[in-house]
Amino acid sequence: MTRGQAPVVIFAADDNWGLSPCHQRSKKLRLAIISDIHGNFPALSAVLADAAAQGAEEYIFAGDYCLSGPYINECIDAIRAYPDAIVIRGNEEAYLENLIGRNEREWTDGQMQISYFTFRTISKDNLDYLMALPHRCDIDVNGVAVHIAHFPPEKTEELADGVYIFGHTHKQWSSREEGGRVTLVNPGSCGLPLEGVPGTVPYTMLEITEDGEVIVNERRVPFDAISYAKSLTNTRQYEQATVWTKVIQKELVTATEHLQPFLMSMAEYANRIGDARRPFAVDTWEAGYAHWNRTTLPYRAIIVDLDRTLLRTDKTISETTKNALRDWQESGAEVFIASARPERAITEYRDTLGVTSYVTLNGARTITPQGTIENEIPTDSAFAIINQLAEIPGTVISIEAAGGLYANVDIPIWQPIVTDRLADVAKREGVYKVIASHPDLTPEELVLAAGEIPQDVYHTIADRKLVQFMSRTATKWNGIQAMLAAAGIPAEQAIYFGDDHDDIEPIVRCGLGVAVANALPQVKEKADDIAATNDEDGVAAYLRRLENGPFCE
Repeated sequence: MTRGQAPVVIFAADDNWGLSPCHQRSKKLRLAIISDIHGNFPALSAVLADAAAQGAEEYIFAGDYCLSGPYINECIDAIRAYPDAIVIRGNEEAYLENLIGRNEREWTDGQMQISYFTFRTISKDNLDYLMALPHRCDIDVNGVAVHIAHFPPEKTEELADGVYIFGHTHKQWSSREEGGRVTLVNPGSCGLPLEGVPGTVPYTMLEITEDGEVIVNERRVPFDAISYAKSLTNTRQYEQATVWTKVIQKELVTATEHLQPFLMSMAEYANRIGDARRPFAVDTWEAGYAHWNRTTLPYRAIIVDLDRTLLRTDKTISETTKNALRDWQESGAEVFIASARPERAITEYRDTLGVTSYVTLNGARTITPQGTIENEIPTDSAFAIINQLAEIPGTVISIEAAGGLYANVDIPIWQPIVTDRLADVAKREGVYKVIASHPDLTPEELVLAAGEIPQDVYHTIADRKLVQFMSRTATKWNGIQAMLAAAGIPAEQAIYFGDDHDDIEPIVRCGLGVAVANALPQVKEKADDIAATNDEDGVAAYLRRLENGPFCE
């Protein structure tokens, strides 16, 4: 489908001129002008009903009756129910003509799938009807010459007096030119309007009075474009021309142009991957759509928690997840990590994913290309917390400090430096985090037993068993804000994936907050959406769902 001005002189003499001799009318006439239906039968039905209510006496259909909507025969049958209507061909009808007599076994590319579907769907009788339509028509109404074609005229200053009716651009407009001698009328697209007014579809009522006065009434009819777009997912068109239908769904719900930017992006994508085949092969067509769709989404940053979110239970990142994140990076998005882990426990994943900015220790240290931001617990407060916890027999205490990880007992999976003088470490080194657990107390009970916490410190519970004490300036959200600021990305353009208490604030504050299905109930309650579990590659699956479009589940 091509839109915009076409280099065609539409009013030159032509063997396909007119519907028999020039039609003449000699009374006041109310004409309903409808164009660019594109197989959208529900929209056409709404427009026809409104036109009848407005007292339409005759109908003009200005081309493009198929491609992009699945209800080809229904639309053509509805048009043919008006035997006196003026019906002309559009450019979409030429695509069907080009397939007549071709070997269908050769129809294997992706780009033309919508044409193949349409050709296989249209009845022979309706195809013959479309092929017999003229490219233009001229009528006379009360002495006013009315010229009808699908493409707009190129040079209005060269037009003879009269009314010029056309479609093609999918934008409704009308104007008087050359001192009022020339009236231009574009009714817009009944099936795929692009004026940026979702929820309505246009057509135009044209009146020419007995004394030759031309009255243009631009109409917009309410239409539930979202429901119609969603319904396309369950059609044979979606099955056989998936990519094209997804682009059309975007146009329907936004009423803005997406097709031409997509086709331009497709050409750039194919050239980048070294695919010179035209029309585009199926694999390139589908991959190019996913690439383009990522660039059209309002998200420039993907921020992931690690444990129980991005990482599987075995602490690995699957190839599925790596590929999904890599594709988003190639489309211009940044991938960031925001974790409770220290930097030494992030390095492997940072390097695997090509991440340059990451939050560690819940925001106690944030690393960006511009530098490192540190938020240590004030020395006196760290000293106080360690001593308070040490007074509770059986408490396991560890601290993340500038010199590494220290603990009062050996913790094999962490391999800390074991010492019974943790308070001395707090005086000697900067402390980022104090971590405590107890074999017989819940985290909540342990906090109560520890007593009053210094005002410049807060606590959070991690992994359902650990109490973490940090400076009030050390939060994941503060670290994320620093990363986003360094990258020049506003929070509303970030997606955050998480599962635990410390993920709630980022989930709420980022543009899109997603909890994995294995997240805590209170985290899922705050999330905008839920992804599959970490062991089901929930982050990757969710990103692929975004790529596939708003109506693909």
